[in-house]
Amino acid sequence: MDARGQCDVVPDRALYEKVLSLHARFHKAAGSVLQLALARKVDEARNAMAPGSELSVASKELLGLLQASLKPATIARAA
Repeated sequence: MDARGQCDVVPDRALYEKVLSLHARFHKAAGSVLQLALARKVDEARNAMAPGSELSVASKELLGLLQASLKPATIARAA
């Protein structure tokens, strides 16, 4: 990180920002699931993890972005 708190070693700033955003979205959804589970709202927690849920969609989008960023062309560009 530089003096402004910016990551100065990331070759693709837009990709970095998108990953951060999706990662935060994923953790927010995961936290909601945890709150439901801790409140013993088991069926609601299961529904909050089901396909099409916010957690599922955020996870799929984050994983897809990370996988796409690891393609050989992206890695070569970053080197």
